[in-house]
Amino acid sequence: MDKLQRVDFWYQKPPGSLLLAYEKQQVGRLLASLPGDVLLQVGGPSDLSLVEKSTIKNKIYYSTDGVSDGKVLTIEGDLNTLPLQSDSVDVVVLTHMLAFANKPSLLLKQVRRVLSPGGHLLILGFNPISVWGVAKLKRSKDGFPWSGKFYTSWKVKSWLRQLDLQLVAYKTMCFRWPSQDKE
Repeated sequence: MDKLQRVDFWYQKPPGSLLLAYEKQQVGRLLASLPGDVLLQVGGPSDLSLVEKSTIKNKIYYSTDGVSDGKVLTIEGDLNTLPLQSDSVDVVVLTHMLAFANKPSLLLKQVRRVLSPGGHLLILGFNPISVWGVAKLKRSKDGFPWSGKFYTSWKVKSWLRQLDLQLVAYKTMCFRWPSQDKE
């Protein structure tokens, strides 16, 4: 089984469902004020529930594991290329996919290419220097998200600077152990 398979299903039970609740709250606040015509969500829950607060009408799900909700416009591909026209997307929400890109800086370069001038990029990722990073060390390396490579915010910020992308906001969240319990 591919290390990304079943990403969608990870979000349906703890700890994925708990993390999704945190992320929906934070992402929803940001997206509610971002204008545009096209939003691209790369990875994450295929039902686009993560980006439901966005007022952008055209939402596209980019599936990296062949899973699709079936009710939303979905493009399937790998993380090395985004088969979209340059300058065609107003908002990109990158959901923990840097951890699974062979070359994360290349993925960010592709995202930069498809972003329209003045577009916005939201990156969700796991910090290796966190309780989730410690949990990764204790877990099986199979499956999402534990088989991915967690990057520090410093590394991600460095890649963004190299691409001349301006950091507008940075937020940390979910300071709890990734338990299988529903708590």
